[in-house]
Amino acid sequence: MCVDTNGDGGAASASDRGFLVNQDGVPLQMVGSGGTMINDETPGLGFTAEARIGGSAWCAEFRINESLLGGWNHATRFSFSLKQATWPATANKNDPATWSTAWLRTELPAQANHAPYRMPVPIS
Repeated sequence: MCVDTNGDGGAASASDRGFLVNQDGVPLQMVGSGGTMINDETPGLGFTAEARIGGSAWCAEFRINESLLGGWNHATRFSFSLKQATWPATANKNDPATWSTAWLRTELPAQANHAPYRMPVPIS
């Protein structure tokens, strides 16, 4: 999973983070550097992953501290990948502009306020 924490969609930079778990269940982190996502040799605290491996399939669950995502209430971009499959389908791990936009919120946004509407009353 890749996250553009400031949502700018620019070249991969230090504000872009990658979170993954390898086939042995070890959580790893990546960081953008010079337009490329690279292994983070000093990963931030607050990322854990648990993998369940069995038969011909496996799954992973991530827990990512909000500090690694740039906090709450801001635009961001995400991409997900597993082997050759990616979402969005055109996502490139080194190009945050190809990742899907999202908004990290602690609350739902306020709904637009509309003027009162008077229902027509049928005349009998």
